Amino acid sequence: MTPSFIIKTTEEFWLADRDSVNRFHKELLSDAVLQGYQLASFAYTEKPVKESGEIVDSYFIVKVTKVFDDAKEPEKAPLDSITYTHKSVDAPSEENGD
Repeated sequence: MTPSFIIKTTEEFWLADRDSVNRFHKELLSDAVLQGYQLASFAYTEKPVKESGEIVDSYFIVKVTKVFDDAKEPEKAPLDSITYTHKSVDAPSEENGD
């Protein structure tokens, strides 16, 4: 892989309710300390779900910006690879002991 440094990412997430948004924000703040990045921004928008013109539900889109390194003089190790891990819908749940 060509030597490159990850400077900043902007990510968007779907969450079901405002309590989940608040918990997710706290989790990201903890993760930032553990992973060594700064949480540069955290914003969310509530999106209504309408049926026949009436709002029947809603969900939230959360936009997060993480800063990993300085753009002018990166200090951290170059990026080696990118891996995205998604939980399978059919995967056993840890909560159920499956």
